[in-house]
Order: sequence, then C-alpha cells, then structure tokens
Amino acid sequence: MKYYKDLQNNIYAYELDGSQDHIIPSDFIQINADEMQRLLDEAEQTRFSQLSYTEKRIGEYPSISEQLDILYHNGFDTWKSEIKKIKDKYPKS
Repeated sequence: MKYYKDLQNNIYAYELDGSQDHIIPSDFIQINADEMQRLLDEAEQTRFSQLSYTEKRIGEYPSISEQLDILYHNGFDTWKSEIKKIKDKYPKS
C-alpha cells in the first residue's frame, strides 16, 4: 500500500501497483508506514484523552465474571485492590 495524508492529517491508502493513482488528489502528501502509524497513534491518543473518566474506567474494568472469580479465589480485599487501581488511574474529574 501507498499512504497519503490530507491537510487535516486524515490518512488514505492506495494500491502499490499504481492502479489507483488517478484518483489520488493532487494536494495529498505521500507518507511512509512509520509516519502513518505515528499519525494513527496521535489520533487514538487524542480520542482517548477526550473520554470521560467513566468511559476510561469501563475499558479497563474486568468483566463481571472475572470480578466474581477474583472474589471467589482471592477474596474481597484483592478484588477491592484491583478495582481501586483503576479508579485511582482515572479519578473523577
């Protein structure tokens, strides 16, 4: 694939064989795979930073079944400790 970005850093991929060259806008800037990955990582970090603390926590909490396993095998204090790590990582703002 050949990678391009527009002026807003949106990324586009086209076939390497040149079969799509005629549809690549002239103002697109060709970039390499490393630059493409850097732009994707930046966009992901920006999106993540815009999530609320609740949304960030939801992504890290173990499933209910995993939490029940922690409670059963390791007890309440271990479960509470695991949940507290996530709550401390993403405090209410």
